[in-house]
Amino acid sequence: MIKKIVELLSPTLEKRLYLEEMQNTKRILDEQTLAPFRDLVEAKLFVGPRPFKTPQVIKFNSLVARNVPKHSNLNFVETTALVLSNISSGWEQFERIANHTIEGTVMDKVGLSYRKATLMQVLGLIDFTAQYSRMVLLYTLGKEVKNFKSQAGMPEPFSKKEIKYLEKHAENWARCLKIFSEPMPKILATIDTVPDIVYDPTKEAAVIAQVGARLDPLNLNYVPIVSDMFLFFGLRFAEKRALRYLKAEADKKALELRIAQYRAAVLEQPDAVTDKMILAAEDDMRELEYDLAKMREKMGIDE
Repeated sequence: MIKKIVELLSPTLEKRLYLEEMQNTKRILDEQTLAPFRDLVEAKLFVGPRPFKTPQVIKFNSLVARNVPKHSNLNFVETTALVLSNISSGWEQFERIANHTIEGTVMDKVGLSYRKATLMQVLGLIDFTAQYSRMVLLYTLGKEVKNFKSQAGMPEPFSKKEIKYLEKHAENWARCLKIFSEPMPKILATIDTVPDIVYDPTKEAAVIAQVGARLDPLNLNYVPIVSDMFLFFGLRFAEKRALRYLKAEADKKALELRIAQYRAAVLEQPDAVTDKMILAAEDDMRELEYDLAKMREKMGIDE
């Protein structure tokens, strides 16, 4: 995946922009992703390792239990909340390593080292983990609430195309949860062991033969994902970053409403006003996703 990431980069990337994108990713991680997961865990709406009734959601739950066996006594909502919290707790050290690794004020596309590329890959996979986690949680709430008679006719949040995306990348998401379930100091210390060899696509095979697993000690290349984050390095940076944040904020709003809806269904107190607000919020979310999809298409990022 390093090759694909390098292909997408502009000729030079300012260190300042990378560090700003780290801060933006942390904000989205904490405020738009971890917050609704924590709210749901604290509300105890899904308790125990197997609380789900819908076959599609049960598959996600089993997948996470297989990939993160040390938390197999928890359900995937609880496990994901722990992993997201783990990532957040190590962020200050992550920023220090980035500052130390990226010398000067810019990173040149030509001359980018494997270690710097690994830093970019880790940040991109954290972004993917957060984005997919919000999506699968919204999908879960939309599916599980229909088990209540009062909500049996409630439309689900995603189209067939979006559900196909969820199915396609479920294994990648579970692998990310496995990677980031390790203590962040251990993960970051591992990044520091990646050789500071300049990446050259014409010499990649020779370098792999010489250095081997040291180029990818975290097994990141088993997650063939190119994050939306790479859309934002280049022209119209501020505009693109704002769109990414707006989409995360729309996801959070939809999640908050779906959590409220599920809680009301449990209490046998369905609220038609909340149901209408959900439909409006999910329409807004889809419009922003459409704009992001167009950007991915222009950049040649495969969904």
